Amino acid sequence: MPRKKSLQREFRDLAIQFADGLAKAVENRIASQRPHAAAAPAGRAVAPKRRVTARSSASGREIEKAKAKLLAEINRTPGLRSEQLQKATKLPAPVAARALAELRDASAVKTKGQRRATTYSPK
Repeated sequence: MPRKKSLQREFRDLAIQFADGLAKAVENRIASQRPHAAAAPAGRAVAPKRRVTARSSASGREIEKAKAKLLAEINRTPGLRSEQLQKATKLPAPVAARALAELRDASAVKTKGQRRATTYSPK
């Protein structure tokens, strides 16, 4: 009977070693496919960095019109936030967000603050 217990223990130990080796092989394979994941601390997943931009189904013409409306409103009343500009111009939120993003990227307006607290002024 003691021989049977030692075989079971030996089998259990081999199974654990196999499972550990398999887990490490899978981790290494994933790390080799995603170079940025190798630099992450153990236990933490790292998402790829990407720029978040406002998306809308508006055409280029609609965005250009929205940019003109927003610039006029910014010149008329500087210091407004994006939500206030959107309400003042009566533009849909995605269109206003995309137009403001394009104005910022083109350095057509001055901004102050961060995120929702960002205010817009004429350049």
